[in-house]
Amino acid sequence: MAALDLPFAPDVTAPGAARSELRALPLSAGERDIVARLVSELVTNCVRDAALGTRQRIRMWAHVTEQAIRVEVIDGGAGIGVALRGTPPSDRDWGRQLVDELADRWGITQAAGTHVWFELDRATSTRRPSSVS
Repeated sequence: MAALDLPFAPDVTAPGAARSELRALPLSAGERDIVARLVSELVTNCVRDAALGTRQRIRMWAHVTEQAIRVEVIDGGAGIGVALRGTPPSDRDWGRQLVDELADRWGITQAAGTHVWFELDRATSTRRPSSVS
């Protein structure tokens, strides 16, 4: 089991910093590629849509077990631009569409900010292609 719980400033450096921190997790190359893509999209959405102040932080929480990988991206925003599952994606919903296609499970919780989480089953995540177009 491995875990990360890290804060990031809500600026353009946050997606890259979050991807970089993922190197500390015991993931296969394919898992790392998928998790990095999803984290990058979710953190970018926080930077773009959450309207956070400079003193507020985006938090990334990741937990890896033998069975699954779970990641949460948390911000203190009001959920501006959060689209729910089942609604047609717009041009700005690339991140949601990507999470919907690549994650085994995902969801959005709005309690003390916005929590967007996803899970990958380890048995299936290694069979996914490492390159997504």
